[in-house]
Amino acid sequence: MNQQNIISKLDQLGDLFEDMITDPSTFSLNPEKKFEANELMTEISDYLVEYPGKLFYHEDPERLKKYKFVVDVLWETFDSDQIFDKLHDSGYSSLLSDMMLSFSSRVRMLKPTFISVKPDSTEFSMYFEEAMKAWLYGVPNAALFICFTVIEDVLKDRLCQLNVDYVYELKDPDNPKGVRTISFDRIIMAAKSEGLINNREKNILFDIKKMRNDSIHNLAPVSDKEVYDAIMNIKKIVEKLLQRS
Repeated sequence: MNQQNIISKLDQLGDLFEDMITDPSTFSLNPEKKFEANELMTEISDYLVEYPGKLFYHEDPERLKKYKFVVDVLWETFDSDQIFDKLHDSGYSSLLSDMMLSFSSRVRMLKPTFISVKPDSTEFSMYFEEAMKAWLYGVPNAALFICFTVIEDVLKDRLCQLNVDYVYELKDPDNPKGVRTISFDRIIMAAKSEGLINNREKNILFDIKKMRNDSIHNLAPVSDKEVYDAIMNIKKIVEKLLQRS
């Protein structure tokens, strides 16, 4: 079923819902309309389960409100167990099995990170673990973006701890939680100059920066393996930066 077909069915079901709202006895007095509504609900819900988060376009904002209302009402009639049953009964059991197998493999690969220096940023743990979860649940681009932010923040914090001059260069005095706009190249080179990272780690971070930029600006696809390697490299650098000497 293509998007045009599903739009048409949303229109039809919306009209039936409007009839029911106008006259609550519509379905009880007209079994054909009830049957039609049930058929449309099944077809639309099957489509939404197969294509979660689908992007719909229509030039008429009022139509879009109608479609959103239909979907909201529709999802009120289905709970998570019913959606699981739909997935299982619609030939998705092998897909679910493959997903669980892939997930279990990822769980085994994603080992914990050990640090002995408490990071200054209370948000560090949350962001780092979110990056791990993003990769674990199969969202490599998001994992890459978050990991990049994590290593950038850790490097900035460590630089500021080493030399107060970096506080004025990297931190925004008008916003204690904010940072000045400064290139990641400058941060990497400063970390290398201060001995926080070695030459190999510097090159790794430049490679990760390029991968991240290509993904953001050129929409270049990144593989799970590439992102996993990036995460593991960042993990090792973070562990090194946040270990007591």
